[in-house]
Amino acid sequence: MPRHLLTAKQIVAARDRDLVDGEGLIVRLKGISCTAVLRFTSPVSHKRRELGLGLLSRDSLQAAGETLVAARVAAEDARRMIRDGLDPIEVRDANRAEAVAQMGGTDPMQEIVVATAPTGFVGFVGRREPGNPLNLLAISNT
Repeated sequence: MPRHLLTAKQIVAARDRDLVDGEGLIVRLKGISCTAVLRFTSPVSHKRRELGLGLLSRDSLQAAGETLVAARVAAEDARRMIRDGLDPIEVRDANRAEAVAQMGGTDPMQEIVVATAPTGFVGFVGRREPGNPLNLLAISNT
């Protein structure tokens, strides 16, 4: 399947659906959210997996184009790992665990989340993604 099928204009104009850019790269649109995902088969477990590559901007054609290019670069890096027999999700998790160990067992992302928590903070909902470590929604009791 050819690569780079999408244009910035399609990303800005599309609504609530998955757009395929080729070779497993998917742009997932839901409401105002727009994320890039690489769908692949793990060379380690032989299971189908999805690697989040971060948010794409839909603010302007230029911003959409720039973030699409960044997602394509991240997808190509992940494809290179897959060709080398590595699962990019496992590599990311191992790198994160190593960074936590180097910081004395403290998750650096937890420190950022706590430091930026607003008053009346109850918790966060969401998950972290590469390139967008604070992709979280704050929930307040006020």
